[in-house]
Amino acid sequence: MKIVLNNKETELNGCDEINVKDLLNRVEFTSPIILVRVNDKLVKKTNHGDFHIKPGDNVIAIPLVGGG
Repeated sequence: MKIVLNNKETELNGCDEINVKDLLNRVEFTSPIILVRVNDKLVKKTNHGDFHIKPGDNVIAIPLVGGG
């Protein structure tokens, strides 16, 4: 399955559909707070396991880092 992840075409071999939670694990995003938008729709963290990404979707995943 091909998607656009952070403005880069990405091939996810072996799947036709994946949820946001599994995608983040697959691409090894480990930050506890990650802002995710799929096709310009914000996906809340509580919905990461239920929101399915399909071929051709545009996904933006931004880890948020605090500091000071």
